[in-house]
Amino acid sequence: MDRTILSTKPLVMTFDSGVDDATIETMAAHDRFQKSMGYDFATKGSSETDWRRSSTWYDTMQEYRDLHGQLIRAASAASGIEFSTAQGEPIQLTRYQVGEFYKQHWDHFNFPNLPQIDNDRVATLIWYLNDGFEGGATHFNHLNITVTPQRGRCLLFYYPDEFSKNMLMHEGCPVTAGEKTIATIWIRGSAWC
Repeated sequence: MDRTILSTKPLVMTFDSGVDDATIETMAAHDRFQKSMGYDFATKGSSETDWRRSSTWYDTMQEYRDLHGQLIRAASAASGIEFSTAQGEPIQLTRYQVGEFYKQHWDHFNFPNLPQIDNDRVATLIWYLNDGFEGGATHFNHLNITVTPQRGRCLLFYYPDEFSKNMLMHEGCPVTAGEKTIATIWIRGSAWC
């Protein structure tokens, strides 16, 4: 398996998804996007933010159930960490057009001084669905690691402990030409639903 370890503690790696070209093209051409929202802890609802500019679609109807399982199994094989498909949240597709971005953030939910949840996220799997754009790299601020998107490649980062959570602040850098499309699966510590 073609994989690159970018960091071992915390684990950050890229690997080939193993997904066929036709499926990648179908996902990249998806057209049911809506403006991305952010979670407001004060109101416990979603709202527009100044830290995230993109369009998203969530696979809540599990149209891509087989692909979801395939990507999680590929992440397990590449990393040697046993993730079950039941741990994966539904696939989220995100499209970034020129000037759009996702500023520095963490993917987990449990922060000091905020209500805690029992089944927090422990890993993120980002699948890059296209080439032909400029900018749009994924940058890990504390590790000084920049991942340039490459069609068909997956980025996995794993944060099962406080050290890893703190170190894995990251951002989706602005797209400067063209548009970038990704699929993301967040993996919980135990079964998601």
